[in-house]
Amino acid sequence: MELIDSAAIAHPTETIKCKLQLQLVQTGALSRQFAGPIDVVRQTVNGQGITGMWKGVGASFIYRSCFAAMFGGTSSHLSNHTVLTETGFEIFNRMFKKWEGTSWEMSPGMGNFMAGGLASNMYWLTALRESQTNIHS
Repeated sequence: MELIDSAAIAHPTETIKCKLQLQLVQTGALSRQFAGPIDVVRQTVNGQGITGMWKGVGASFIYRSCFAAMFGGTSSHLSNHTVLTETGFEIFNRMFKKWEGTSWEMSPGMGNFMAGGLASNMYWLTALRESQTNIHS
């Protein structure tokens, strides 16, 4: 449910930000389409209706679900049993806890820091398409 809430609230803000950023890369011959954030909302609503602010929200859901898959576990209920699917951050935290009592042991704060960093790397490795990471000469 949080995924839907955050995407529904954040998407219009992302729409405004992207439209303003895109006009910055237009060539000099083209005039600016928007005067500011309020103008983006006004023009979008006038041209597409209020739902225009949520155009493309499906991509936002996909993006946020990939983010959730990398950083948080989800629990589901099957036949009166709760099944916890651990991913990303939780996987690394469990791995670091298994190192207690060894020379690899780390404090809980360092474990959380490292788990977050490694989960972020997992996220970006899965989120970025290979075609976007090619170096063009």
